Amino acid sequence: MELRKITQDFADKKKLYALNDEAFPKEERIPSDRMLGLLQELGCDAWAFYDGEFVGFAILLSDDALQMAYLNYFTIDGAYRSKGYGAEALQRLAQVYDGYQIVLDMERMDECADNYSQRLRRLAFYERNGFRRAKIGFRYFQMDLEIMCRPGSFREQDFRKLIGKIRLPGFDPILYPLTV
Repeated sequence: MELRKITQDFADKKKLYALNDEAFPKEERIPSDRMLGLLQELGCDAWAFYDGEFVGFAILLSDDALQMAYLNYFTIDGAYRSKGYGAEALQRLAQVYDGYQIVLDMERMDECADNYSQRLRRLAFYERNGFRRAKIGFRYFQMDLEIMCRPGSFREQDFRKLIGKIRLPGFDPILYPLTV
């Protein structure tokens, strides 16, 4: 698998935008027409995954001094899911961010949720790939999520500093303890 940096002149913008629109609910996604500009403005790293063809992408906010990266968007195209591409992409990101704690958020485990079985599969996928539940909830933009990280124990104060870099109207994140 090859990783390519996504920049303003990214050749597969149409595929990137189509996958963004397909993979993320409207309330959770960056509007495609603003994506590349916003990523540049926020200082995010965006990576495309290729196996001959575009198979997915990830967006991370990282900080060298904190040795932390927040994986806030990660998806593999539906045609390539359940074929090992997601695990390989996470391995490649771990190589790029070697020595960093990688933090992600995902939907909380809620047995009453319509997509509870999907949430369980997603949790199992991340756990198979070295992520652990941090027992921390993360609420922003009216979304209620759960933090996972690798390696080590979640470094909450460093994460607070990292997300403090996100300057978006209405972004007022709340971290709170969870009983898992």
